[in-house]
Amino acid sequence: QAIAEQWFGAGKGVENFLVVTLEYGIGMGAVINGQLYRGQNGISSEFGHSIINIEGPQCRCGKRGCIEAMVGENAILRDAGQMALSGHWKRKKEGVITIEEVIQTAKAGEQNLRAIYSQAGIVLGVGITNLIQLYDPEKIIITGKSVLAGELLFKSMVETIPENLVARSTSNTEIIIQNWTYRDWARGAGTVALQEIYK
Repeated sequence: QAIAEQWFGAGKGVENFLVVTLEYGIGMGAVINGQLYRGQNGISSEFGHSIINIEGPQCRCGKRGCIEAMVGENAILRDAGQMALSGHWKRKKEGVITIEEVIQTAKAGEQNLRAIYSQAGIVLGVGITNLIQLYDPEKIIITGKSVLAGELLFKSMVETIPENLVARSTSNTEIIIQNWTYRDWARGAGTVALQEIYK
């Protein structure tokens, strides 16, 4: 996704930027001095598996308190499911809970679901703050299907970032929240293929 943004999107012509992808898990790509940073073993930028709370929920990676375990779609669905089981969310339909159902119901005013997203936004905001202080990028581009949650997730995220920056008065990193459609998956995959052809 970082290469797609560098070639076609908000990262075009930008030397230093990060792309954070919010999906079932949480991904990240880093472009530093115009080059995609892969790390020594090609597995850098595991933002989703950076630990925010060592006593937090268990992540699919086996650790506890990863950002992904509190912000990813899997985490939202887990917490929404617990709300439904405990009777704190009375669903209007039966069957498997989908992220679309959770977003729609939260946007319609279901306070317990809104609280799940608000807390996830705070965690994401702390994580984004850490990225700003580690990389000092020109831009952080946020994309992925979870962007569809809109202000449910990003209101608390935006409020959290300046509260936690050490050099809050000097940071000028631009946070860009992309509009998302299902075509973005195809664009990302197509860019990977083109990159291999032109390598």
